[in-house]
Amino acid sequence: QPNGAADQTRILELEQKIARLESKQAASGGILPENIGRQLTQMQDQIILAAEKLQDGSGGFLQNGLDELQTRVGFLEDAVDGLNVPIQKQQMGAWLVQLQNLKNSGEGRAKIKAAVQDLSSVFSDVDSQALDSDRLDGVLDGARAQSSALGETLNEVPVQDLKAAAMLLAMTQFRSSLNRDNQPFNDDLIVLKSLVSEDNIELQDALEKLAPHARNGVLTPSGLTGEFKTLSGEIVVASLQGDDVSVTERTTARINKLFQIEKDGELITGTPTQATLKSAENKLESNDISGALLDLGKLEGPAAAAIRPWIAKAKATMVAQRMKIILK
Repeated sequence: QPNGAADQTRILELEQKIARLESKQAASGGILPENIGRQLTQMQDQIILAAEKLQDGSGGFLQNGLDELQTRVGFLEDAVDGLNVPIQKQQMGAWLVQLQNLKNSGEGRAKIKAAVQDLSSVFSDVDSQALDSDRLDGVLDGARAQSSALGETLNEVPVQDLKAAAMLLAMTQFRSSLNRDNQPFNDDLIVLKSLVSEDNIELQDALEKLAPHARNGVLTPSGLTGEFKTLSGEIVVASLQGDDVSVTERTTARINKLFQIEKDGELITGTPTQATLKSAENKLESNDISGALLDLGKLEGPAAAAIRPWIAKAKATMVAQRMKIILK
């Protein structure tokens, strides 16, 4: 029967070695072959399995599995170390792994948010576009020394890479904000606008369009769909206002609330407004916001006025979704 404590030590050592290799893979800038990343992922899965086997006492399998893993990790270490990735890139790679770990826990995400808030304060007092790279790195290094949040999240970053790391922190926090309904992103926006190159026209344009929504946030696609469903009844009621609306149309609308008939995904009962709303809802369920907006553009009069505030939110959601793609 293998020694459980010794096996646990071996597992921890293998985890540390794989983490170091992942750091070098991330920092290599394409120097390392792509298949190394796949091998590391496979070995991570085997490490998890080995840890589970250790807990349930499957000793024989565990011993053989650890022996094989140790051999494979050794081969990879020899191959990677032979490529001599620069120390600076190794440090940045280690920080990228640290950032990924922060993103994966509630406590870590709170640290990222606090760091971005402190960066926002820095850039509120500094015209970053007027600084060259060295001076900006100096400003960030000084902020790192004074802010516990920045010191904790950027501790492994070489000075010359602080701008890139600050950008990654802001991008991470911005994506997190855009993934939640009506989550303010003032600080994220300030940092990104301060660091994004003026030559990046697409990103600058998206930031400008989202700026009016920074205080109150935007809706996610699912939140947008939910709010649309809530408003649909009010829009139908609005469409039935006025002396020119016939008794037949009002009756048809009421009947449609009791039962609906669809053909090929289109509503064939109810009023034209109800049919338009149903078509738009179907498109929203398929995450086709632009298609829903085209449908809703057919509304007229009081119904069009009732849906107008929602349309403004939908356009902001579309910009936010485009922003998330740009920031990938």
